[in-house]
Amino acid sequence: MSGAFRLFSGWVAMALAVVGCGSLAVPPRERETVQPALETMQGMGELGEPVPRRVVALGKVVAAVRTANPQREAAAARLAQAQALAKAARAEGLPTVGGNATVGRGTGGGKGRDGGGIGGEQARLGAEWRWSLDLFGAREAAARAAALRAEAAAFEVLQVERELFLEAARAYFEAATATERLNFNRRQQRLADEMVRLVAAKVKAGLASERELAQVQTLAAQLRSQEAQLRGRVEGAQERLVVVTGGDRRWTEGVDENALPPPPPPPDAAVTPADLLRRRPDVQAAERRLQASLASADERVAARFPSFPLMGSLALAAASPAGWWQASVLSWSWALGLNATLFDGGRLRGEVQAAQAAVEEAVANYRQAVLTAVRACEEALARTHTYYAQMEALQVAAQSAEQAWRLLVAQYRAGLVDFSAVMEAERQWLSAEDGWVEAKGESWAARAELELALGVLW
Repeated sequence: MSGAFRLFSGWVAMALAVVGCGSLAVPPRERETVQPALETMQGMGELGEPVPRRVVALGKVVAAVRTANPQREAAAARLAQAQALAKAARAEGLPTVGGNATVGRGTGGGKGRDGGGIGGEQARLGAEWRWSLDLFGAREAAARAAALRAEAAAFEVLQVERELFLEAARAYFEAATATERLNFNRRQQRLADEMVRLVAAKVKAGLASERELAQVQTLAAQLRSQEAQLRGRVEGAQERLVVVTGGDRRWTEGVDENALPPPPPPPDAAVTPADLLRRRPDVQAAERRLQASLASADERVAARFPSFPLMGSLALAAASPAGWWQASVLSWSWALGLNATLFDGGRLRGEVQAAQAAVEEAVANYRQAVLTAVRACEEALARTHTYYAQMEALQVAAQSAEQAWRLLVAQYRAGLVDFSAVMEAERQWLSAEDGWVEAKGESWAARAELELALGVLW
């Protein structure tokens, strides 16, 4: 595993060195449609076995996050805004056409027979158009920057979704873990009550001491106290699910229906670096923002050059609208202009420098996104292996501890062992079983973090 990540780190270092050069090279932009994540964690099949269908409630939680969470709604609104601005930027490349119509009456400068002014009517219908030649690419660069910002906003929606999915998954696995521990606790309480009755009978028969009865009663009381703590933990995790799903309590139903099955084994090595960069929405968004900054810098540079507006008009002017149908009232014109900035006090130069600084910031952010992806992938993979190995070891320990406890209880009934051995065996069983359930929940949560780090769709 470490060898794979050394190769991974070397590749990333080489990529960052290329990005740091004057060419500002970035990975090639893929024109891919941003699809919403799957409603269930089917993507986990890429790292091993698919998620068992018993974990169906989590799929409902994921769907609720997508439809009701305010953070996701805010990200979707930002995406809609960026898409509208991109559409407006594309429209800048089209001609602007306007129309006007006037009907009026006026007084001329001459005089009539009665000494008054000469009155007249005039009706005019006209159209004007204007279009600027994009010889230096300013308009095309602005449209490209707006489109790239819209793509970045789309990937940011996916990233917000994935972070919310991870938060929901953690709460879900915590609730399921606490529920399983709660069920085990209640089972242990029933066994402790049986032991209380057994020891009480032995005390009555003079075969056990009051100290042994007090010990088992203390254990029963501790188990009841732990039940209250576990119920509070389940309720707290369910409340977090309610918050992340937009306040709907329906999505907490089914969390305690079944115990979590053991997760599938973790992968032996991470995916290739190219897959990582292609899958992760945060890296994709950082890449698009970098390309948008480059396009904005091109726009600022092109804005320093002259522009060449092309204008034209078409008009019909007559004494009344009825006269518009006469060919003699038609007039038209067109003109090619030249607009150039002769002096602006350094404004355009300052805008270019600001755009170049924005490119440098975007390069640094892209580098940080790649490094964060590498670190998150390595840490998540290490945690997944650690918790899975811990879970397997504790499962064996819990099974062995339960068998040892049952044998000691049988021997205690026969009067072959001291009660302290039974109590110690039960404590070991409780500890191992609780540890196994906790490790199983942590293993599922670590797997969800690994999926987020690798960019696998849920």
